[in-house]
Amino acid sequence: MTPAVPTPRLPVTVELTRTFKTGLALVPLVLGLVLAAVSPFAHEWLDDQIGISGPFGLVERMPKVWRYLVLGGAGLVVGLLMVDDVTKNAGVVVVHDDHLEVGQGEPQRWVARRAVGAAFRDGTHLVLLGRHGEMLARVSVEDLPGDDLSAALTAAGYPWREGGDPFAAEYRSWLDGSPELSAEQHALLRRRAEAENPETEAALDPDLREHGLVVRPGPKGRLEWRPARRP
Repeated sequence: MTPAVPTPRLPVTVELTRTFKTGLALVPLVLGLVLAAVSPFAHEWLDDQIGISGPFGLVERMPKVWRYLVLGGAGLVVGLLMVDDVTKNAGVVVVHDDHLEVGQGEPQRWVARRAVGAAFRDGTHLVLLGRHGEMLARVSVEDLPGDDLSAALTAAGYPWREGGDPFAAEYRSWLDGSPELSAEQHALLRRRAEAENPETEAALDPDLREHGLVVRPGPKGRLEWRPARRP
């Protein structure tokens, strides 16, 4: 008899791992300690080569213990600031049995489970499409572990597509003013192309859906679009 696969305990949050954050914080710390160790040699080499030791001269004159404390401490501070910045901009996906919460840094959009027709990765983004192919959400998940994301959604019964966008062949490059789109659609696409952050882009999704459009970034940053399917 095949053993039953245990149902995941929900909600499941997919976000930056503790290992990733720790590693990111430690890199500048290690570099600071290395700099403290090599500063006497760097000071001597620069002085011999060009007669100027620059900041290495100041570091080399510190007592050895203070060299390590100052440079190591500075590296740790830089590392913690890097972690804070990356965490604020990294994607987060919270998987519930009846909905998903997605966003950058923290959940900002609520998507009902019954509305999701397809979930997949498109490059560095998680894309959620509705049952008629309409765009529900597009969130950057570049730093999230891909296996964890697909496993969480699949185990919870969401329609994960390992092969990517089922409508990929329908996209075309947007050419401003082309006759296949109306003036209102072109105006919306201009606003979408000029959006400066993910929040502004997401705010335009309802208007794009209302005007029968689904968009995505194409090669070299060019906008691509396809017609939204109707029920």
